[in-house]
Amino acid sequence: MPLLSQPYRPFFLLAALFGAFSVLQWVVWLAGSGTPGPVGLNPLIWHGHEMVFGFAAAIIAGFLLTAVQNWTGIRAVGPWALLGLVLLWALARLGFTHPPWFPPVALAALDVAFLPLVAVALARPLLLTGNRRNLLFLPILLALALLNGLIHLDLLGIALGWGRPALLTAVLMVALLMVLMGGRVIPFFTGRRLPQAEVVQRPVLHWAAAGLALASTLAWLLIPHNPVTGLVLALTAIVLVLRLSDWRPLATRGEPLLWILHLGYLWLAVGYALLAASAFGLGVPATAGVHALMTGALGALGLGMIARVALGHTGRPLSVGPGMTAAFVLVNAAALTRVVTALGWGGSALLHTSAVLWAVAFALYLVHFLPILLRPRADAQPMAGDLRRG
Repeated sequence: MPLLSQPYRPFFLLAALFGAFSVLQWVVWLAGSGTPGPVGLNPLIWHGHEMVFGFAAAIIAGFLLTAVQNWTGIRAVGPWALLGLVLLWALARLGFTHPPWFPPVALAALDVAFLPLVAVALARPLLLTGNRRNLLFLPILLALALLNGLIHLDLLGIALGWGRPALLTAVLMVALLMVLMGGRVIPFFTGRRLPQAEVVQRPVLHWAAAGLALASTLAWLLIPHNPVTGLVLALTAIVLVLRLSDWRPLATRGEPLLWILHLGYLWLAVGYALLAASAFGLGVPATAGVHALMTGALGALGLGMIARVALGHTGRPLSVGPGMTAAFVLVNAAALTRVVTALGWGGSALLHTSAVLWAVAFALYLVHFLPILLRPRADAQPMAGDLRRG
């Protein structure tokens, strides 16, 4: 069955479907239309949690479990194990949409188990082949699972008040993953497609970006509204911009599959900069930085990656038509409008506009990629080395 032949197939489809549906569901609940909401849950925690541990987790799982086969030559999961992971993820999403259907402890167990099981599946081929470089993803996945557990402890009334700081820290952990993976694949894809652009990769900026992104996460957790944290966040933003400039973003203007990734990485820098302004006490709400990271960076990088990887691994040409190009434009427009509303401008009408733009972007992905991901590879080859860098 093609759908379960590789992890990216079900998880990318579910991420797009859930990304479109959950955001629309969120604004419907905010509008107070009478539609049943997440009964018994803090609605802000629900929305943020599901964007991180629903939408983002599906993309992360699909990407890493697919990439590890290219890195090691060993499959992380077979069809039945993959089906189990998909069902586990889906049951947790259903539980968060309809909390009365699941006992809270059972929901917590289902939801928290997902990322550790992904880490276990990832660890086996890495350890068997001695692939130490990519072991760094394991503690990040486990840290995200720990933060998810803290959110559930808050929801269960055991660790009251821990949910919000744990969620904000989880957002920065996802941003750290994007800094790491974007730093690998964006210059790699750009250099392969545009060798004349002469992409540069400076190891000092690679390590500075990773180290500062990690330091930003820890600083925000321990001393969120502090000038020291603001300085670390600001330095992270600066290093990301310097790094992006080395990858020749202007040369990608005619390549939608590339410029969407470059824009996503730029949104990372914007997010860290806005969080820095918040930490410095400059009157910028932290939620503006959070939405630059999640709606902007995760939206653009996520949509770009699930398109690029799906095409490469199904043996299709690495190009997109007007429909997906429109989706790339719409997801960036959604991010811009959402950050504007977080800054206090535009009101509910602009917030709803942002949600619709986001949903349409991912709906366009489903229209284009559903038939592709449900069919065998176009060239009948087993696995394309689209993510060879390991």
